[in-house]
Amino acid sequence: MFAMSVNGEANSGKRNGMLWAFITLVFVAALVANYYFTSIATPIRIIAWIVIFGGLLGLAVLTDQGRIAIRFIGEAKIELRKVFWPTKQETIQTTVIVMAMVLVTALLLWGVDAFMLWIISWLTGQRG
Repeated sequence: MFAMSVNGEANSGKRNGMLWAFITLVFVAALVANYYFTSIATPIRIIAWIVIFGGLLGLAVLTDQGRIAIRFIGEAKIELRKVFWPTKQETIQTTVIVMAMVLVTALLLWGVDAFMLWIISWLTGQRG
């Protein structure tokens, strides 16, 4: 039973490698074709890119990494449903508080900078 599991994983690894190699080959071929066929109208080439990219994404989903990505996206959607979204009023209040704190901090830093500039100019005798 263990030998079958190892053999199955080896086949899966080979299949993944072959799929990624094929995806890479098709993508590079599409890039070369895109530059070779610049005389074809851009909208047609864009449609071709969309079709090719969709097909390559479909192939990528068949790999182990693709299945992991799809599972991650599904779990992310579930987590997004659990998020507590603030109301419009809460968002406005929080935004006003943040803006006020930024203004206070900016004024404080400006005051410290002006004071230090005054001290340095007094110490160096640069004040007229």
